[in-house]
Amino acid sequence: GWTYPSVKTVWFNKGNFDPRKDSGIVGTICHEHMHKIGYGHSSAKSYASVPYAVGTICSEIYLDMKKNGKILN
Repeated sequence: GWTYPSVKTVWFNKGNFDPRKDSGIVGTICHEHMHKIGYGHSSAKSYASVPYAVGTICSEIYLDMKKNGKILN
């Protein structure tokens, strides 16, 4: 996905999503929303940044909740 702090839109490339890996979708949404509130990273490969960290944490929380029956399939 991608967005810019100056616009209201967040774009997602659905072709990159594996429908069996919904945790990746959750992580991408969280990542892009970090950009909306102003966090960035120096490049698309800059994994040591707030957007990537928050996206990873959201994905892990989602997986844990799903494993523990808190999210239905």
